[in-house]
Amino acid sequence: MTGPVDLTLFMPALNEELSIRRTVVAAVEASEVLVADGTVSSYEVLVVDDGSTDGMPKVLDALSKEFSHLRHVRHPVNRGPGAAMRTGFTESRGELVLYTDADLPVDLAVVGEAVRILRRDDADIVAGYRRSRSGEGPRRVVYSAVYNTMVRAVLGLRVRDVNFALKLVRRRVIDTLTLHSDGIFLDAELLARADRAGFRIVQMGADYLPRLAGSSTAASLPRIVELGAEARRIVPDILRQPRLRP
Repeated sequence: MTGPVDLTLFMPALNEELSIRRTVVAAVEASEVLVADGTVSSYEVLVVDDGSTDGMPKVLDALSKEFSHLRHVRHPVNRGPGAAMRTGFTESRGELVLYTDADLPVDLAVVGEAVRILRRDDADIVAGYRRSRSGEGPRRVVYSAVYNTMVRAVLGLRVRDVNFALKLVRRRVIDTLTLHSDGIFLDAELLARADRAGFRIVQMGADYLPRLAGSSTAASLPRIVELGAEARRIVPDILRQPRLRP
């Protein structure tokens, strides 16, 4: 597809050769339902390949021939989840942009609910939160609780689940903000900069679906060290940003 669309649904992906077809099919099917019921009139599915070294690029090439609404862009080398998300925002053509993870942490049937909440509440961002963390290990639960508490305290965000990969964002937010994170601090940076710029953030609950294959590295020691380094670099700049009111 060329030109602007109502909705971009994008996913950063790394070495998801075995699962990316399932993800793309789910995204296309969910988007087609939204077109059929009049929630949106047009859509695209965008996959950002963050330097995969498995067979995912070939799978995406084949899927692009099968699904006309699918686009994919590729980083020649792995640049990190935040960089992949920034590429997704830059490359998206939608007036509304929803991103999630390629391992499908939510049933994409919730996209329609997110769009309706955004429009009903005249919001700029819908930030999803996990209704339950029962599918996660104890280390992830503790890590997330500590991180969310720190982000709320330092940045003044009233968001329950900062890093949950379900956020719907209006184009005007993307066009206004400049984001810098290459890592998992990107979610906090997006929400904090949007909040300080006067954009309206609302929240919605969603059921969390654990990974069917592979494992997350979000709570690994290298990711935590990387997160701390990014926060030290970016938080002072966020706090210097004037706080505007809607």
